[in-house]
Amino acid sequence: MVWYGVSYGSLRGYLPGLGYAAHDARAYSIWDNNSLPEEPLPVIVADRRGRAKWTVFIPPELDFPLLPKQYAHICSHVASISTKILDLKRHHNLTHFFGGHPSYYAADPNYMEVAEAKQHGILPSAPRCTRLAGVARSGHTSSRDMRGGHDGNPVCDRSLTYVLESSDAGFGNVLFGLWTAYGLAQKEDRAFFIDDSHWAYGKYLTYFAPPPAQSCRPPPQNEIVPCPHQARHLVASAATVHWTFGHAFNDEWEDAKAMRVMRQKSIFSLARVGYEALFHLNQPDESYVTERKEALRRDGKLAATPAEERISIGVHVRHGDRFPHEFRVKKQYMPLDRYISAVDSLARSIYNSTTRRQQDNSTASTRRATTTLVASDDVAVYDSEQFHDVTKAQDRVRPEPLWSSGSDLSDFSAQHGNRSGGFFSDAFWALDVSSSASASAPNGTQVRWSRATPSAEALAVREGLARSYLLDMKFLGEATDGVVCAVSAVACRLLAVMMGWERAIERRQWMNIDRPGDWDWTGIMW
Repeated sequence: MVWYGVSYGSLRGYLPGLGYAAHDARAYSIWDNNSLPEEPLPVIVADRRGRAKWTVFIPPELDFPLLPKQYAHICSHVASISTKILDLKRHHNLTHFFGGHPSYYAADPNYMEVAEAKQHGILPSAPRCTRLAGVARSGHTSSRDMRGGHDGNPVCDRSLTYVLESSDAGFGNVLFGLWTAYGLAQKEDRAFFIDDSHWAYGKYLTYFAPPPAQSCRPPPQNEIVPCPHQARHLVASAATVHWTFGHAFNDEWEDAKAMRVMRQKSIFSLARVGYEALFHLNQPDESYVTERKEALRRDGKLAATPAEERISIGVHVRHGDRFPHEFRVKKQYMPLDRYISAVDSLARSIYNSTTRRQQDNSTASTRRATTTLVASDDVAVYDSEQFHDVTKAQDRVRPEPLWSSGSDLSDFSAQHGNRSGGFFSDAFWALDVSSSASASAPNGTQVRWSRATPSAEALAVREGLARSYLLDMKFLGEATDGVVCAVSAVACRLLAVMMGWERAIERRQWMNIDRPGDWDWTGIMW
């Protein structure tokens, strides 16, 4: 069947309905004598009998990955163009695709795979194979570790590529998206790849062991699209979260018959699969984790045996630019006394439900038998009255507060107002001392994401922040009997995933102190 670009009167001015002008004996028409768009967009095609379909055009000369706004732009047009074709065909029996909220796995019969469009000559070809991640430049591994095998392997039949690039400076949302995307890829029988080519934190392998190898290669780059979800080769990132993990995703994966947090079990399980497969730190940091656990056991701060009457509670305290949901402390930080009270409560609960139960489970006795491991983005927390005698989750990497990381940030602080301790997104972006835009941002203007390559100094500080965060998470999520945190922080929800559904949710060894009656564990916030 021969396909060509076609114009319907009702489509004029709506979205490009375009074809590819082939320079051979095959006859193709270009709607209104136009050419393919210069930017990535869905396009409408039709055969000689006027039967319309649509596909996604990504100019083959564009590098992978596209800009985040380009992926969002594609997805924002997909629903409308699909609905328009359905209306034109008057397939009233198919209006369920985009009538209201579409089903996550509803397959649009009018969608044409990019590879098929290329076979028909509608779309131009792209390079033979997509080069993901560029990790060969990191100096300590081969790029095939991220691309998933040798160049001689066949192209994957189906794949999902997660792009780490994000305008969100935080590390937690990246992990949440990465883990959930991996779990989703496994459920959908897709090969999984990671792209770190424009990640603000540098290279994936700076922090983690290589992800599981794949037995196939990524497809040509212009066959990797963000929408529709039925596409053989998907790309997901923070820019596509509304479509990849949005309303339709929740409708599909939540248990509508369950109540409250129990509705989230399947979504939790997706993230858990990703955590188990991907949360393996680089070898030096993993070795440190093992050595520190052994040292804490020798010091009597962690139980050496399951029968030992010693319990450990992890506490995560987020300050910086993250405030709790609790309306009584809006735009303030959660009082540290709340964490201490929750530690006492959780420790007693764990004692009462395990073989380590003591005859005397008073608060004083429980405190003597409890080790509290604390992690915070605010170094002042460790010197507070409430936490001055607790144990830091890790002491390998403890970066200075962002505002004391150099003269450039000191100048920025003077312009934007002094901050308390903790992680601030605008300070993170202002770390790029090579960026004149950050340095010259006027007072009151928030510094935002840029794809510009950070300076070596800025990247070093960012790497320190990331490694500190990951080591804190490693200890709180894997070396403790329970965790106390505020669910307004992404790290809190990630810690529940690390603990597992049974421990965190069913046995209630994960305790949220931020409006616990109204807020509970949830998946990706979109």
